[in-house]
Amino acid sequence: MIKRPHSKAVAPGALSLFLSLSVLLPLATNAQAQDATSAEQSAAPFQLNAAQAHLDTTPTPKVKPFTLSAIQVGAPDDPLKADTNFLLDPRGNPPLKAGVNTDHFALQASAAMRLLSKYNVELLVDRSQSMGQHDCPDGLSRWQWCGEQAASLAEAINPLVPQGLTIVPFATEYDVFENASARNIQYLFNNMQLQSGTRLFEPMAEQFDTYFANKSPNKKPLLVVVITDGVPVPKVEPVLVRNELVAASNRLKNPHDVTVVFCQIGCQDAKGQAYLEDLDQNLGQYGARYDIVHTIPFDSLQQYGLGPSLAAALQKFAPPPAPEVHALVAKASLHASSSLSSSKPSVSKGHSHQVKGGAG
Repeated sequence: MIKRPHSKAVAPGALSLFLSLSVLLPLATNAQAQDATSAEQSAAPFQLNAAQAHLDTTPTPKVKPFTLSAIQVGAPDDPLKADTNFLLDPRGNPPLKAGVNTDHFALQASAAMRLLSKYNVELLVDRSQSMGQHDCPDGLSRWQWCGEQAASLAEAINPLVPQGLTIVPFATEYDVFENASARNIQYLFNNMQLQSGTRLFEPMAEQFDTYFANKSPNKKPLLVVVITDGVPVPKVEPVLVRNELVAASNRLKNPHDVTVVFCQIGCQDAKGQAYLEDLDQNLGQYGARYDIVHTIPFDSLQQYGLGPSLAAALQKFAPPPAPEVHALVAKASLHASSSLSSSKPSVSKGHSHQVKGGAG
């Protein structure tokens, strides 16, 4: 039996009032609905255009929202015309007026971004459960810190690479978001949920395959940045990742066409650190034609940030850029490069994948 709401008798004297309200209330309700819809559309957060991306778009994400590390005050829409004379520190410090020191910093940052802009930059970011640990600067979780750094990098490089970056969060599943802007990345990291597993092999293999399938003489070299906090799991993953790196190296005709940089984030996991050092130092012993893997320790990332640390690594290991860029980058990367490992160290489209083998 289907239960329905009880109906109540209407007093005769109230009938006319009831009829009047029955006409007026729908009109008011429709007007309120239209106003609410208009307000909702104007306030709706940016939604990534990924057909199968598993994003939780609830207004209360499980992770603390973050903002860019430096927000331009009153900056115009055109990033090339942005007024960089005033930078607002989100931690509450007063705005910085551009002077000798800030101009010098801007010159160094610009040089680093000019170097990075010569590469197709793809960030493969670990989204496993352990990335929720809060052991990063300012009490941020590893996931939050990665989001801030990735968004800041996209913002800084935007005048030179307006099409944005490629972001590949990976765990049990992985998603590929191409042409992600700083705003896209903020929304992604604020709403994507962490998973079990740290399956790196398949997303890395896909990015390599895509690069080689579309390679042309005028194509930029590929810079794959893997940000993770430990060893890939399950147990077969470390060997699969190592073999994929060897295979990618052996497909190269120019050793500088592909560079892979591993960034270990958070309190150093001893097994993870040993694994990354092995890839960094011994890839040739596993059959690789070229040494394409380099590592950046977390202390350098904390001190200099993701963008400058990557620029320093490229300056140290990749071929020297054009002379005018080389002179500028040398100053920007002097300290950062000395702190690297002493031994050696589109959204236009998106798609999501269930990694074979189930959860790790």
